[in-house]
Amino acid sequence: MIDQKSLNGVNRPRSAAQSGHFSQTSLGKFFQANSVLDEKTVMAIWKGFGSYIAKELRNGRGVAVPRFGNFTFTSPIVDLAGTTNPGERDKQVREPVFVVGKDFVSAVYIKSGISNQRGTTRPFDNKGASGIIPKVKINYTEVAALCFQNKDICRAGCEQVFRFLSDKARKGETATMEIPFVGQFIVKNNIAAISFNQDLLDETKGVTAKNHFVNRLFASSVNKHNLQLIDTNTQRQNPTVGLGGAIKLTGDAESWLKSNLNINVHDLNSQQQPLKRLMSANPAQRNHQSTRHDDLRRKSWAVKGEDGGLLTEQNKQIFDLLSEQRQKTPLPRRPMSAYSRGTQGSRMSHIPEVGKARLTLIATDIYKSRQIITEHHKQEGGNLREVLSSSEIQALLKRVGLHLEIGVVKAMLKELGFNWNGKSCSMMILFNKCQEFVWGNEQRELHTTTLQNETPSKKKEQPTLKQLQVEDLLHKVKDLFYASKKSMYDLFQEGKTGTGLDFIGFAKLVSKYSGDSVSDEQIQQVFNHVAKGMESLSYQDFEKLFQWPKTTGVEWETRCFRAIREWMFKSNLSSETAFELLLLKANRVLQKKLTRLDFHSAVAELDLKFSAPEVDGLFKVLDINQDGELDFDEWTGRVYPDSQNPLQMLRETIQQNKLTSDDILFRMHLRIWDAPLEYTKFVDCMRKLDPSLSESQLRVLMKTLKNKEAKVDVQTLLQNLCGKECETLDYRNKVSRKIYTQVFPHKEKRLLKLLEEADALNDGKVEPQALKIALLKVTSDIDEETITRFVRFLDKDTQGKVDYIAFMERIGEISNRDHNPFKSIIQRIAFFIESNQQTVQSVIRRLAGKCGWPSEKGVPILYFAEFLRQKIDKKRSEQEHQRYAQFIDIDKDGFVSEIDLKTCLDNIQSDAFFRDSGEALAVSAFSSQKKFFPMSEGLTGERAMEIAKQIKSALVQQRIAFKEAFNRFDSNKDGFLNFAEFSSGIDAIMSLSMPVKEKFFSLMDRNKIGLVDYANFLSVIQASSADKIVKNDVSDSFDWENSVIEKIKLWIVKEKITIEEAFKCFDRDFDGFIKKDDLRWGIINILKVKEEEILPTKLDRLFRLIDFYKTGQIQPSDFQRLLNDQNPYAAGGRKTASSENFKRSFGGSLGQASTFDWKLSALQQMGLVMSRRYGNLKESFEEASELLLKVTFEQFKRFIEKNRTLEGFNMTLPLMQKLFAEIDPHKKGYLTEHDWINAFQAFKHDDQNLIELKNAVQVSFSDCESAFQFFLSFKSDSRKKTISRSDFERAVTSLSSGRFTKPDIDSLWRYLTENGKFLTLDKYIFRSHFDGIAYSGLSTVKEGMGGAKTTIVSTSSSSSQWEEDIMEKLRQIIKSSSLTFEDIFKKFDEDGNGAISQIEFRNALRRLNLGLSSREIDKVLTRVDTNADGKIDYREFSAKFKTTELDERLKDRARDKMARLKELMILHMTSPIDAFRFFDESKLGKLTYQEFSNMVIKAYELAGDRPPAYPVIKDLFDTIDIRKDGIIDLSEWQQTFGFVAEGNNKLTIKPNPLSLWENTREFQRIGTLIAKNRKLLAGQFEQACVDGKSIITYEEAKGAILKLLQPHFNSVDDEKMRVILKVGEVQGASSEGGSLGNRFDYKRLLNVYKNRHAAPQL
Repeated sequence: MIDQKSLNGVNRPRSAAQSGHFSQTSLGKFFQANSVLDEKTVMAIWKGFGSYIAKELRNGRGVAVPRFGNFTFTSPIVDLAGTTNPGERDKQVREPVFVVGKDFVSAVYIKSGISNQRGTTRPFDNKGASGIIPKVKINYTEVAALCFQNKDICRAGCEQVFRFLSDKARKGETATMEIPFVGQFIVKNNIAAISFNQDLLDETKGVTAKNHFVNRLFASSVNKHNLQLIDTNTQRQNPTVGLGGAIKLTGDAESWLKSNLNINVHDLNSQQQPLKRLMSANPAQRNHQSTRHDDLRRKSWAVKGEDGGLLTEQNKQIFDLLSEQRQKTPLPRRPMSAYSRGTQGSRMSHIPEVGKARLTLIATDIYKSRQIITEHHKQEGGNLREVLSSSEIQALLKRVGLHLEIGVVKAMLKELGFNWNGKSCSMMILFNKCQEFVWGNEQRELHTTTLQNETPSKKKEQPTLKQLQVEDLLHKVKDLFYASKKSMYDLFQEGKTGTGLDFIGFAKLVSKYSGDSVSDEQIQQVFNHVAKGMESLSYQDFEKLFQWPKTTGVEWETRCFRAIREWMFKSNLSSETAFELLLLKANRVLQKKLTRLDFHSAVAELDLKFSAPEVDGLFKVLDINQDGELDFDEWTGRVYPDSQNPLQMLRETIQQNKLTSDDILFRMHLRIWDAPLEYTKFVDCMRKLDPSLSESQLRVLMKTLKNKEAKVDVQTLLQNLCGKECETLDYRNKVSRKIYTQVFPHKEKRLLKLLEEADALNDGKVEPQALKIALLKVTSDIDEETITRFVRFLDKDTQGKVDYIAFMERIGEISNRDHNPFKSIIQRIAFFIESNQQTVQSVIRRLAGKCGWPSEKGVPILYFAEFLRQKIDKKRSEQEHQRYAQFIDIDKDGFVSEIDLKTCLDNIQSDAFFRDSGEALAVSAFSSQKKFFPMSEGLTGERAMEIAKQIKSALVQQRIAFKEAFNRFDSNKDGFLNFAEFSSGIDAIMSLSMPVKEKFFSLMDRNKIGLVDYANFLSVIQASSADKIVKNDVSDSFDWENSVIEKIKLWIVKEKITIEEAFKCFDRDFDGFIKKDDLRWGIINILKVKEEEILPTKLDRLFRLIDFYKTGQIQPSDFQRLLNDQNPYAAGGRKTASSENFKRSFGGSLGQASTFDWKLSALQQMGLVMSRRYGNLKESFEEASELLLKVTFEQFKRFIEKNRTLEGFNMTLPLMQKLFAEIDPHKKGYLTEHDWINAFQAFKHDDQNLIELKNAVQVSFSDCESAFQFFLSFKSDSRKKTISRSDFERAVTSLSSGRFTKPDIDSLWRYLTENGKFLTLDKYIFRSHFDGIAYSGLSTVKEGMGGAKTTIVSTSSSSSQWEEDIMEKLRQIIKSSSLTFEDIFKKFDEDGNGAISQIEFRNALRRLNLGLSSREIDKVLTRVDTNADGKIDYREFSAKFKTTELDERLKDRARDKMARLKELMILHMTSPIDAFRFFDESKLGKLTYQEFSNMVIKAYELAGDRPPAYPVIKDLFDTIDIRKDGIIDLSEWQQTFGFVAEGNNKLTIKPNPLSLWENTREFQRIGTLIAKNRKLLAGQFEQACVDGKSIITYEEAKGAILKLLQPHFNSVDDEKMRVILKVGEVQGASSEGGSLGNRFDYKRLLNVYKNRHAAPQL
């Protein structure tokens, strides 16, 4: 059924961006009835269809869709047909409309209609598409390119949807379907209409009037180039014919072409250059737009002449020729597909138009930053000659602080003449090109000319430091010769020897005039330098090398004064300070005047690089008064001849106030990259700098600084004002690095907190002053002036605020390339996808196809890491890429899927997602503590209330209800908001900073699962107080259950008991398993938990957590996990499918989770239930998803309630949401089939049965051999060493007390025998399954004598040392004794003096018959006698052997079971002694475990009860085996059952005061006497019998036996006599109906005593 709300417009999207999401909902119902194509494919096709229709409507074109209808525009109110120039008059604003096609529905008349945003639909009478609205037929090729399908599939998918809608319309039903990016299609009451999206209506408003389709169509066909081409072709055929010759145009046509198309027909004859390609006048239609011949003739562009007639026939011939020529060109006859346009024209369209002025500034910055760029490039292993791509150049510039968009970089490369697509150029060539671009070729040509005049060696080599020093010495020598006032000829003659000047003469000459200020070594260097290997210099060489050029002419004077001014600018000196510096260097501060010699010395001190003649010349020029002295007025008058020069005045002011270029820019409100200033802007900026400037001074400045375009470059202005280049970029980078070193990583949170506190509007922006204060608080080595200047020139918005989030990212990027490397990788991936016009789906599909994996599964991590290395970041190592690929694999399945990558890209703005460079993703797994979604709350109640009010205010202003806002935010309509959805939804309605959004989302995420439902969203938004908004009402958890588990663990450790003993304490009824009542009793009585705290629901949960296998009973292996917490699924041995899946699920993190984790336990139970009810997980997913390919939370909850998969967990809504979110690793709000399988694939019923059996074997036996011998013990024929099917069933039943059903055992047997491959199990097959697991049991089953029997030995859980073993045996003997601890001590203390002597202790141990030597007894004595005084007092004895309350509890528990066993032996086996002798097959007075087990099982079978499980029988055996030697002898048997007199209320054996007498020697002697005189007694009893039966009365039996005993025993009274006769007592009714009373069967009586006492005695 169609949702009525959608018909009323309640849920209709208001924008094209939302319509894609609504289409999925509509198509969901469509797929319930159609299944030709899958849902995902048709959704993509339908979205591409909507995108294509919306694009054509935005371009002002209608679209005809067969079997559906026409998308066009409304017709004008006034029909312009027949009017003059209808195209120019047609200015009416039209709206898009849909006209349903006649072939949409057959046999039913459907009207066209118009639907508004309120859902009202009315009929629409369309008079036709007059007004010349162009219309095209739908191009399925272009639709296919938009949805990445082929043309035929697209047509089939669209027609499938059309049929679905037409079927509903034919039936008279109401049908609605969202057309993405277009609007809502509605068929109601036989009216078909589309309610167009508001965005589309706004974008198409006026498009028909603005575009002038008539002129555009004509201009695209008939233009200057086309006419040139036709004229050229015509002249080729007939050279004598031109455009004005054979084909004539009327005057009207020529004037029309001139006025409308700017085509001068007379100029066409003079321009006959042919064109190689036919171009369209409309840039949007180039390369893919064409006009057919018939269409050209048909259109109404035929302009009327003055007489009202149409164009002449000659004009039509021109148009026909144009059409024929276009048909001959290789251009397509129909528009190119979207794919071809995207691949051919998209790259050019991505290069923005960048002005040359801006490109000049960019090139200037690159050239001036070449040293920094080179250093960074070399640090990363780069080479200046390596050819880089545009993206690599952009990344390199970004790392040095030049943040440019990729389009700007490509535009610059294109302007410089490089290839901007692919590999462009090396950095060395780029520097040279930037230099040429900025300063022209003059500087380069000059440099090239200099190099050409030099020798080849000088071209290659730069001057060394030594060469520069020699040049300075030569300069000094020339000054000396000049100062001598002699001519060069006189100097040569003075030093020459012979015909030339050799080294000796040169040295003599230099030394004479230098006053020994030049050393001999320096003189040698100068001579060698100028002589160049010659022994002497000629006069011509001497004059050329050592004579200064004449200092005359204007050029010389200009050059010298320019050098002085540049020196002053670079040194930040004013005229006054420069002259004071000269006075200081010449030591003439007091005189305030400089002589010629003083001026010489001062210039030499300042190293101005003037020659001596130049210094003399400057002095003469500066000395205006010609008095031989230079004062301040003369200096300033010549350095700046015009003292009123405004430029100099500004320079003086700037230098005196120490203003930097940054200060000047700030005062003028300019930036270094601003466009050149026109006069008006220049005047405004200069008056901001100095308001006192007059109009005439400003004109002088403008005239001085303007360029060829009569504008002033900002950089030129700064250079003239400051005397040096602008240092903004380097300065900011330098301070950014200082801040980074002090803030990151330890003070980053503190700085962010300070900035958040200063962010009053919570929009991520603060005032510059607030940023300055925060930086001062967290930095220590940066002064306030530096920070003030730094903050002043940061990028700010229109309100003058700083985006502190962008600021922190920027300083991190400038200072450290690897500040957040994982985020950098994701950003690069996003850029790669965008620049290559790809999608996440297409990238994953292509990569998966290359490596041979299905795209649904994804790309293996190693392949994806290789993709990162080749395409994303080549500078990083292979290990780094593999690590980041593992981060991107969020679900840890070993593959990077589409949803993995999409999740990373959706969270690209999230700080929490990339915190610590993605460390949360490194450990993100099942039940992990680190999460990649926001977890830190950090908001006070007042701050949270303030943010909530901001959000509510924004919603009210936009008239959006809370529910509607939630639905808008929830883009995938799953009922949950993840952070990416919340962030994008908030950005659509208001501005909040990322940290605020994260903290507010964490506040709404009450469950801390990364997902927010509507209830939690509403509770925070509508909170009435600060306390309520921060209060977390989610109180339900498993905290109580986990605390009880911890109490059990602590109790075990505190009591220093074994796991077996702890289990026995909780196993109240001694059945080998702990039921729920047992657990409750143990919690109350052992852990001392108050009874009122144990709620039934919590007890159920606790029981489910401990019951690992979900069998309804806690096994010993469950208690074993309390200490080792080892998951049986991860145990050793042969692997099952479940154990392998267990290691793969969630990246193997299931094995790391605690076995008492309630989420893992719940998943296990759900998996077991589903494995029993469904054939496979896919079937269960289909039922849970209701065949919609994804499971929402509501569907998940319904599935659990229907199948009762979590029975016993008593799940509340918050807990169920937590479980759902744990299965959803991407936190997208729904579960895919992959998520479902990943969560439950490890849990299968049959596999768990095998794991449970292995676990039971593991905790019961000490090794694999013992386990095998145990299974063999159930064979009837002990000679066979293989396990049959029946043996296996009996052994498993005994081990599990019937836990496994017969089908379960059959399944286990099939698995162990490999589906019947083996008939029996020998020890090798058994080992293949059960060997390799970590056995932890205390039982070692050994093969007995002759292979006939097995014996079981319980090993101690404490130390394996010999002394500890003996001490443990002694403790067990004392614990098992029926005597009190004080009585035992008295038995040891034979003389009763309160201490046990060494002799008494030795005697006591010998009586215990432990088989200890004297030396071994002495060792035990040493352990007990702690104070080494030679005797053991009560305190020492108590410390070692005193029983605890726990021992008494275990003793009571065993006593009940022993009493029951004794009762069964008396009832069915005469007595315990008789039972012992009957099952003692060796007749040696010893019972092995196998014999004892057979006896117990037989006794219970005779009673009609289920035999106890193996743990119970083993426990009974261990209790009776006091010496712990693995064998029960007769004394241990009698000691145990002789004192068992008490039982529980269910037992029928009553306490007997003479039960101890049965174990005395007197009783043994009486029994022996009766056995020896059996024949005598039989004769006497036979005489007393009646009717030949063997029944006699008590008196008859008593008389015969007393007669036999009187000669030997004198004290046999009636009570002892009844004990003697008890074994022959007959109970029941007599034949007469009365009770037998005290009657005895004498034959049974004599046989019992025969069996008891005729055998050899111990």
